[in-house]
Amino acid sequence: MSFGSGALPPATKEEAARIKRIKLAGCLACRQEGLGQVLAEAHHLTIGDKHGAPRIGHHATVALCCWHHRGAPHEGRSASYCRAAYGPSLALQPVAFRRRYGSGDALLLKQERVLKSAIW
Repeated sequence: MSFGSGALPPATKEEAARIKRIKLAGCLACRQEGLGQVLAEAHHLTIGDKHGAPRIGHHATVALCCWHHRGAPHEGRSASYCRAAYGPSLALQPVAFRRRYGSGDALLLKQERVLKSAIW
């Protein structure tokens, strides 16, 4: 069954619950920057950790804020401010992002540690 380029079937109940937990736990990159628990989106990792490659699945998701995920500045902030204050964006500076925060595999390991340490 094909779901199009990068599209996935709907998340299972367990996958949806995990995605909800990672969003609540906050952006991994912001945590690394010492910015605390910043509202996050779910970033689906891709095969080979490449932009445009097929997504691995809903189980391979990590929490990134709008800036770190899509390069969308936080409300009331400019892109230049976010770049200086929050660090590189995966969408806008993928090489610098991965150098600073790690590969998709490294981020997934960090995400699992955050989920295990959180009380639900």
